[in-house]
Amino acid sequence: MRIVFFLAILCTALQIPLPAQTAYLHCGRLLTMTDEQVQTGMTVVVEDGRIARIEKGYLLPPAGISAIDLKNKTVLPGLIDCHVHLEWEQSRTSYTERYTLNDTEAAIRGTVYAKRTLEAGFTTVRDLGGRAANIALRNAINQGWVPGPRILTAGKVLSITGGTATSPQAPAGTCSIRLPASKRALPTARMPAALPYATR
Repeated sequence: MRIVFFLAILCTALQIPLPAQTAYLHCGRLLTMTDEQVQTGMTVVVEDGRIARIEKGYLLPPAGISAIDLKNKTVLPGLIDCHVHLEWEQSRTSYTERYTLNDTEAAIRGTVYAKRTLEAGFTTVRDLGGRAANIALRNAINQGWVPGPRILTAGKVLSITGGTATSPQAPAGTCSIRLPASKRALPTARMPAALPYATR
């Protein structure tokens, strides 16, 4: 049975080269998420970036195929973040950077955030928009030019009139869609000036 999930083994963070074609991963502890059991002493066979099979024990790879030693590591499926903006991150300077950084600088800095995201174990993200540098970032990752997770991106931010993307804090190049008056939602309450953010 072919298993189609991807492993977040943090090869980039560990500086472990993963061959492009076939590799045998010798995993000390393995969590497959098919159940809640942690399996020990397992071999994961990767072919063309996908899991081909999982076998008990540390299998000897065929001639010419490398084995990656993860016997003292815990291997698990790649995580998915469904709401990211890889072009920027919240900071004391994030507001002014929307006006001081150009599209090229945003794209280059996005490569740093993409690498950090991958190293944190996220192998797929859904980027909900920015100034469209995220599209170039997605393409660069797909071409293998820079490390990063698989990106599903909205491109530029889309917003209704008066929505988040039409505020002065919105990234440059965002798109606003003006709805007819009959389609606009009536305001029901005024939002407070600031809302506390939950911490984790």
